[in-house]
Amino acid sequence: TSKIAAQTILDYLVPSLGTTNRGIKERPDLIVLNQTKGAAVLIETAFLSNPDDASKLKSEEVKNKMAESVYYAIVDMFNR
Repeated sequence: TSKIAAQTILDYLVPSLGTTNRGIKERPDLIVLNQTKGAAVLIETAFLSNPDDASKLKSEEVKNKMAESVYYAIVDMFNR
């Protein structure tokens, strides 16, 4: 389900990036999430309005960690 996918991705991202865990927010009002027949997750890895997050987004290493974390979370879900 979408909630399991979201939690799995969150469990990989937060420790990898050292960002704040803001939890999972259900957003049934978003078309990108409510118009799909399969699981759907919208990932917000960092916020430009947060100076610490904004500086992390300038780093290729951090952006690679973000991508790797999402990748490993997806692999984990398929291997369950």
